[in-house]
Amino acid sequence: MKNNIIFLKDLGIISDVRERLGALDENDKSFDTDINSMSPKELVALWSGWNLGDESWSDEMIEFYEALEEEDKKIKGSDIIDRLESLSILDDIRKRVGAENEFDTSKDDIIESHSPKELVALWSGWNLGDEYWGEKIIDFYTSLKKSHENLDKIKENKSQKHLNK
Repeated sequence: MKNNIIFLKDLGIISDVRERLGALDENDKSFDTDINSMSPKELVALWSGWNLGDESWSDEMIEFYEALEEEDKKIKGSDIIDRLESLSILDDIRKRVGAENEFDTSKDDIIESHSPKELVALWSGWNLGDEYWGEKIIDFYTSLKKSHENLDKIKENKSQKHLNK
């Protein structure tokens, strides 16, 4: 069983997730079994829903982040611009970094120097008025994902040790 409760407490977001599910307050543990069975995406979506009023914000940001992160190892320079355009987020990012309009390429060199997380934050800044939301959503998502991966490795090691006995 995953221990998302501990992970969420470490991140300081357990109360938001519990309350989004309908808990009376941060100490109401009636949804903890459900929380422990959720994926990192689902948990971050609940946090997003509580703080932004809609879970779809995190879904979009994680989708963009994963697509950019996957491609980040392969693409550089103007290929990043093409990828942002294919994700339909280039125009918003251009405007956020101060381009005159969506066709103004004068800031593309600045855009190309950003990490996938920073690009998602810029998109969030344009759409939500603050880059904080994009940064937090990606930070929470990557932390939870890493915690799940580490837990899976521990379980796998325990299984291997048991088989080797």
